[in-house]
Amino acid sequence: MVIVIGAGVAGLAAAAKLADAGVETLVLEARDRIGGRVHTHHEPGFEAPIELGAEFVHGMVQPTLEIASAAGLLLAEMVGEQVDVGERDGSFFESLGNVLHALDAHRTPDRTFAAFLDALNPKEDERAAAMGYVQGYDAADPMRVGERWLAASEAASAADHSDRQFRFVNGYDGVPTWLAGRLPPGSILLSTPVERIVWQRGHATVHAGNREIDARAVVCTVPLGVLLAGGVVFEPGLEPITGLASGHAVRVVFRFKEIFWEPAMSFLFGKTAVFPVWWSAHPLWVPLLTGWTGGPPADALVGCDVADRAMESLAQHLGRPRAEIEGLVIGHWSHDWATDQHARGAYSYGEVNGIEAAQRFARPREKTLFFAGEATDSTGRSGTVHGALASGRRAAQEVIASL
Repeated sequence: MVIVIGAGVAGLAAAAKLADAGVETLVLEARDRIGGRVHTHHEPGFEAPIELGAEFVHGMVQPTLEIASAAGLLLAEMVGEQVDVGERDGSFFESLGNVLHALDAHRTPDRTFAAFLDALNPKEDERAAAMGYVQGYDAADPMRVGERWLAASEAASAADHSDRQFRFVNGYDGVPTWLAGRLPPGSILLSTPVERIVWQRGHATVHAGNREIDARAVVCTVPLGVLLAGGVVFEPGLEPITGLASGHAVRVVFRFKEIFWEPAMSFLFGKTAVFPVWWSAHPLWVPLLTGWTGGPPADALVGCDVADRAMESLAQHLGRPRAEIEGLVIGHWSHDWATDQHARGAYSYGEVNGIEAAQRFARPREKTLFFAGEATDSTGRSGTVHGALASGRRAAQEVIASL
């Protein structure tokens, strides 16, 4: 038997591929639900999904699009106007592009993005746009993330045509639900956190509460932040995970009584330091706005009333009285992934000299321990659902080959 730890998309993709190959597989999930960092809330009486985790399909990415087709899941492309309320010489993306094109994937020695910016010395608007992008989109600390890793990530995004964004109309949770449906009944145990894995070549015993389960191999898809915090103990121990960090991001979703903004607006960019990016449900006619912040600004919000801070930012962006906007609110939702004990962060990024860190992390150990999850992606697609899906399938293939 093979044990898969984690019922996020990486774990479920691995389990589904193993099951297809006739391998007896058991998935152990710490949460009381499947999906991991895909976390869709369905509000009674409200048809639109409220995404508290992954939301976008970033480009023409086969792992996700293949599942959408096979499962009959509806996708809508994110189109519409990108509104920039910041005072810039050009648009947000023009300012950003002037910086990102200078990233060097072969920079030797590697350096932090902050050091890269200091050396480049861009205009103030360009620096602000680039800092906001790296902190927000990559959930990264500019003082830690490596230039080479960022260059590889941007190259992968360009190859995937990630300027095109899609959403699952009925919720991203359709992906893990479809994957789980491919497994035999009883293959997933929820509310079963794994504390310890005692292993040797060809055998492992997984300790989860009062359970001890023996297996021929283990596929570990536990999030990077949990592993870095020592949330799972390996006996014998593994080499430390270096060169990778778990980033932080905060989102707040507001539901309003009506659409009171420009209906064609998709994204709203500003210069406020707290929640600088917002997006709507366009092209769907749904009165939702989502505020987003990442990196060190997100770290600063731990323990704060994030809805209050988000509302203040939204009022600044729209140039309308806060009381007027608050009077239209029906409800709001958020999830703090940094303090979530089963995540310990939103998604990963590579530090200085960390360009090969994901490949080291993903390396199978003695044909017994295998690793998957977005942080193990070495193709520049870490932090994405399609990266997680591909990693799960890769780990499953490694297991099959070893068996």
